[in-house]
Amino acid sequence: MNWTLQDDLTQQQLDAWIEKPEIAIDTELHGLRLGRDKVLLVQVGDQDGNVALVRTAGKTQCPPRLRELLESPKVLKLFHFALTDVAFLEDSFGVRVAPFFCTRTASKLVRTYTQSHGLKDLVKEFLGIELDKQAQQTDWSRADLTAQQMQYAANDVLHLVALYKRLVDMIEARLHEGPGDPCQPVPGRLRQRWRRLAHRSLPALTFLHGVGCFTLETRRFRAILSLHNETGS
Repeated sequence: MNWTLQDDLTQQQLDAWIEKPEIAIDTELHGLRLGRDKVLLVQVGDQDGNVALVRTAGKTQCPPRLRELLESPKVLKLFHFALTDVAFLEDSFGVRVAPFFCTRTASKLVRTYTQSHGLKDLVKEFLGIELDKQAQQTDWSRADLTAQQMQYAANDVLHLVALYKRLVDMIEARLHEGPGDPCQPVPGRLRQRWRRLAHRSLPALTFLHGVGCFTLETRRFRAILSLHNETGS
């Protein structure tokens, strides 16, 4: 893993990451109250183990190259618990992240055999790695972040792309369940159709699921996918 602590993305990082199909994003905060607490650090990572830790503590504007990546329609932004990160990025800097995908929400939709949907749980199950979360509740506003804090922050994005791909595979497998189901997609176009749903529907599902409005069952998930296929929306 290669990571750096910096004030903004470099132009080289932006040029490379904006061309990728997906990129991992996380934030560290003062607390969890909108309007009071702000984003202090934004982590960006890719599937090759490259991570940027962008310091935003004390800033009222999002670093420009970081904003360009977060708002780019070309790249899917992956979060774990997107509801929090996306809301605080907009509240702190007016950044409207799109499109995005939440691995926690996807886990709740498809890993119905468990109630454990934390990042640590997913990394342990899918990748066999035990994450150290001791630095989670520490002071991220300090000017001299410790090596433990920076390692923790980097780990939060290091595995997201791999988790995203595993969860997509699980959802695709679930969509194949039930031979003869009229909502079953054509296998040859399955990944294209899932990407359409991930880009356009999951932000809304993330919000609704995050605030506890409903739990989406597999059959309902199929119906939403079918609707998108029919309308082309």
